[in-house]
Amino acid sequence: MRYEFDSPDYHFDLPENGIFVNQAGFEPEAKKSAVVLTGEDAYLVNESGERIKLAAPVSMGHDLSAGEKVFVLDFTGVDTPGRYHIEQGGRRSACFEIGRGVMRAVLDALMGIYYYQRCGCDVDERAGAARHCACHMSDSILYTDRSVRLSITGGWHDAGDYGRYVTAGAVAAAHLLLAVKLFGLDRAYLDEIRYELEWLLKMQSEDGSAYHKQTTLSHAAFCKPEEDAADMYILPPSSWATADLCAVCYLAAEFYEDDKEFKERLIGCADRAWEWLVLHPDILRFKNPADCSTGEYTEGDDKDNRLFAAAARYIRTKDEKAQEIAGALIKETGNLTGMGYANVGGLAGVCFMMDGTCDEDILSAFKGAFAFKAAELMKVCAGAGYGISMHEYDFHWGSNSLLLSNACILCFASLFTDTEIDEGILQRHLDYILGRNALGISYITGVGERCVSYPHARMAHAYEENFPGFVAGGPNTEPPEWQLKGHFVGIPPMKCYIDDVRFYSLNEVTIYWNSPAVILVSCIEKMLSK
Repeated sequence: MRYEFDSPDYHFDLPENGIFVNQAGFEPEAKKSAVVLTGEDAYLVNESGERIKLAAPVSMGHDLSAGEKVFVLDFTGVDTPGRYHIEQGGRRSACFEIGRGVMRAVLDALMGIYYYQRCGCDVDERAGAARHCACHMSDSILYTDRSVRLSITGGWHDAGDYGRYVTAGAVAAAHLLLAVKLFGLDRAYLDEIRYELEWLLKMQSEDGSAYHKQTTLSHAAFCKPEEDAADMYILPPSSWATADLCAVCYLAAEFYEDDKEFKERLIGCADRAWEWLVLHPDILRFKNPADCSTGEYTEGDDKDNRLFAAAARYIRTKDEKAQEIAGALIKETGNLTGMGYANVGGLAGVCFMMDGTCDEDILSAFKGAFAFKAAELMKVCAGAGYGISMHEYDFHWGSNSLLLSNACILCFASLFTDTEIDEGILQRHLDYILGRNALGISYITGVGERCVSYPHARMAHAYEENFPGFVAGGPNTEPPEWQLKGHFVGIPPMKCYIDDVRFYSLNEVTIYWNSPAVILVSCIEKMLSK
């Protein structure tokens, strides 16, 4: 039953079984574990009812984020393919698979949402119930001169709304391209990534800067995308958008060598954006006009964005001036491992580290930053009952994004520094997203017996379907929605979540929360294949 907007019933029942496990499952070689709340004997049970007694649960002490004492059940040694569940003290867990292809199925679900989110084209039966007609096809209004109409269609809907945002889109595309290059994400997905890149190219203005976003002036009603008939606007440029556009176009060029015309368009766009950045060294901020209430996507400064652009330009062109600019920006950028739209310093670092030809001081700065951050994160993991890199104060808006970004830092530190990262740590981060958490919920829609079913997503609500593959935002100790004021007082951080379509600060989905999950799954899959 779908929640009504005025329903007072928005609680989320805690699971009664007290057994928290990855509900998708595990590859045979993977580290496998579950979290339980008692030290009682436990058994792994297959579909035939055969029971395997597991080693005694290991106490991990009191987990501050979960607010309770936890134990870990390890069953890494079980590698026989099949469908299993765990039994303990008369209680039974959700079912999960052990077998080849489990990770690939999760990966396909995570990547499938980008096709669902396509704007400006017919989305056909490949999307199942998410198929829809071409949407937002009318010319958009240039906000700064409303007599001007621009034909800008395409791209991915950003989140639970129907807006499209350059910084968010560029970062999501960059994540996916890095997953292809570094962790073996299937190159067949390059066609999907190109769909977003084609839209990003259209968002460059005549002077080389990038428009910040393309949205209606207020969020759409909860309708199907083709039913959203309000005027679309092209909002003014920002240096954040310009730098991120520059970076992703330089980064993307190498992936489309077989299409010379498209490759040249990417490089031409990046060159023009770079020239604009050099000519305009001061930050050009974006702020929503008074009559616009869609996502603002503001950032503190643009130094990390410019650093990302300089890094991508250097690895593409070996431009010494770009390297010199990057060297100066490194000293001014506070976060050299950032992975999200609000800080892309880490993406600059990945560019330099995977290329390896830059100045040694630059390389040393990034390798040192990633090694240091990875060590910090692993220390947090070691002190947490659930074994993840989250302090109790980290459960804020988009907490799942933070967890996945942390996992990406560990992935890249493992690849480019001398830091040894046990794949078990990475596996536990994925396990958390898939149900090994204090609520026993899979935060990927449609994946697992007990998964997010009512995401804050207009299309899913309009179709009354739980489209699979979206990563939900996750627990948030201080949600801004008026219905939730004071609702989570005294609730442990990891349990501050409700599966309800109304609550965007808990339950919204975005293209740039799926993309770090793609990196994580691809990295684990690559590690296990060695």
